[in-house]
Amino acid sequence: MKKDRVSIIIPVLNEEKTISKVLSSVAGSIKSEDFELIVVDGGSQDQTKKKYFNQIEKLELHSKCTWVDCKKGRAHQMNAGALIAKYNVLYFVHSDTLLPKGFDKHIVKTLQKAPAGCFRLKFDSDGFFLKFFAFFTRFNYLICRGGDQTLFLRKEVFENLLGFDSRYKIYEDNEFISRIYKQYNFSIAEDVVITSARKYRKIGFMKLQFHYALIHAFYFLGFGPKTLKYHYNRFIKSQL
Repeated sequence: MKKDRVSIIIPVLNEEKTISKVLSSVAGSIKSEDFELIVVDGGSQDQTKKKYFNQIEKLELHSKCTWVDCKKGRAHQMNAGALIAKYNVLYFVHSDTLLPKGFDKHIVKTLQKAPAGCFRLKFDSDGFFLKFFAFFTRFNYLICRGGDQTLFLRKEVFENLLGFDSRYKIYEDNEFISRIYKQYNFSIAEDVVITSARKYRKIGFMKLQFHYALIHAFYFLGFGPKTLKYHYNRFIKSQL
């Protein structure tokens, strides 16, 4: 049987404040020496690229890391990373997410149950409101999924589903996961990833969750990617 090896794909755009932390998280948490890390940039105008190269120098990750320039759009970026990935397991991680110790071992173990999966979620906030919503990420229902939980799957599954739909400028993770649920089994790993609550702090906890819920509802009611993007830009992006 072919050994499972992980290609970690991180899309970035103007992430100078988070890129060093996520690289350190990968280096400090992974158990295997046999992995690759692909950072796909969508045209950052800040110091993301400089901080990336400084950090991989510091962490001595040169032989493991690849920087890719790509057109803007997280779906485009993640597809570009998957296209050059050389290993049989793809792991998509947001740049403001921190990974649990031995995350690669958790991934391999979980993929023995299903060809795709994710971690449970925890926010870097002690507030009850976000703890309440994070609690439900342990349940294996589509409504409980989101890109912040990270996503891992066998490369053949990704290819069979033709990757992320680049028409979705937002909600691309959920749209792709919904297609996984329709055709494959999905499993939840037993540990948590920690994601930033920065948008909630900026916009307001209840207000942001309300608009996320509306976007979920629009998708399940059959509205297309343009409607989802319009709502996100008007009520979320404009407040950041």
